[in-house]
Amino acid sequence: MKKKIISLLVAAMLLPMMAGLSGCGKKDNTLLWYVIGDEPKDKQMVLDKANEIIEPELGLKLDIQYIDSASFTEKMKLKMASGEAYDLTFTGYANPYRTAVNMGGLYDITDLIENIEMKDGTKVKMSDVIEDYYLQAAMVNGRIYGIPNIQVISNPRCIEMEKAVAEECGVDIKGLQEAALNNHDYESCKAYLDKITGELAKIKAKRPDMTTVNPFNPATGNIYEELVGGCVIRRDGSSNEVVIKAFTDEYKYYVDTIRKWYEAGYIRNDIASKGNSFESTEEKRNTAVTDNSWKPGQEVYFINERGVEPVYAWNEEPYVLSTQALLTMVSVGANAKHPEEAVEFIYMMNSNKELYNLICWGIEGKHYTKNADGTATPIADSGYNIASSAWKYGNQFNGFVMEGQPLDVWEQTKKMNDEARKSPALGFVPDTTNIETELANITNVMAEYKAKTDFGTAPRSEYWDEFVGKLKDAGIEKVRDELQKQYDDFLKSKK
Repeated sequence: MKKKIISLLVAAMLLPMMAGLSGCGKKDNTLLWYVIGDEPKDKQMVLDKANEIIEPELGLKLDIQYIDSASFTEKMKLKMASGEAYDLTFTGYANPYRTAVNMGGLYDITDLIENIEMKDGTKVKMSDVIEDYYLQAAMVNGRIYGIPNIQVISNPRCIEMEKAVAEECGVDIKGLQEAALNNHDYESCKAYLDKITGELAKIKAKRPDMTTVNPFNPATGNIYEELVGGCVIRRDGSSNEVVIKAFTDEYKYYVDTIRKWYEAGYIRNDIASKGNSFESTEEKRNTAVTDNSWKPGQEVYFINERGVEPVYAWNEEPYVLSTQALLTMVSVGANAKHPEEAVEFIYMMNSNKELYNLICWGIEGKHYTKNADGTATPIADSGYNIASSAWKYGNQFNGFVMEGQPLDVWEQTKKMNDEARKSPALGFVPDTTNIETELANITNVMAEYKAKTDFGTAPRSEYWDEFVGKLKDAGIEKVRDELQKQYDDFLKSKK
């Protein structure tokens, strides 16, 4: 009897183990995707609908888990370090792509993306739906660990004004943009900054009741591209030298110009304590000139926010920065249970319009309405208002056009991206492992002098030598030398 009881106990203990062994080789049926942001209330309702498309193709159901923006980077670092088996994750401005690669947290999908087999046997490639320059930008030592989300990546910074204010003050918007696009060297940089100063004087004279300008740097953007730590290269590729932006003549003239703006009363007096961010729409509307990034259809966002029509003058040409495409990406986790299916899903989010719009807009009639002209309007408080963050998920050119935007907004955006000048450093992502301390020190110095250099609160003669000395003590020359070495190696690898 005792032997029988022991045998039964052993059998009971072995049953779960045997069940586990019998399940070896089987994959669970969920594709897990970590996405940055707050979870929408109707997430599961939308996923159930999306899975009617996904499951028949992949044999898996999609599960999206949201992590708030403030903690996304650190939580994903912990998940990568622990070896958690998730399938997909957002990488980019949060959970930085190169950092995740260096940690070993992402799956090398180079060989998978050009050999995707759909359920019907069709063979497709990621390059069928992703332009080569996006894929080139995603390469780390010749390998790819994530797919950039297709969206605007060439959008120029611009001067932004309410149209009525610009017309009242006689601002030469066309002339400002022409001077900006002609800004390629020190002399043309001076001419552009002087042109802006003249237009600000018109505004101050006509509208002294307004803050004339929210300070920004329009001077160097059309000449230099920043790599990291205040070190830059020339955008036109005429030189491969890495230089320190703060030491250039263009930057020094900009600092002197900002000082003139401050002394003339164009910049508000409390800028040093409050900074140049706005606390309200009313505060924005009381400032005549602000800067922003421009893209086709930008006017809609301005009108929705301020209720009036804008005018814009680019202060740089459309340009694809070396790392711009890496700001919003979808990557596969290093320990993904379903790496092949994860890559196929990324392909679907870049090619299947119905699926993309389901995940980005929700369910028609419940979360958005379609208009007679084909545009879409989000339904307020519907439980799934995430259309404005569609850039998180895949190819935004597959998305609905928002009410008020041009019907060909995506065609315009793609054209701008394709025709924009591409960075000579496209695909170069510096390895900052050996200069992290210096970069942190440089950031601290820049922050210490920000009010003076960026807002004009003191004349350059009073602090410049001290500022330059502190940058050197922080290690900015070491950073420049390290970047130069890496950049030279990168350029050699392209030959």
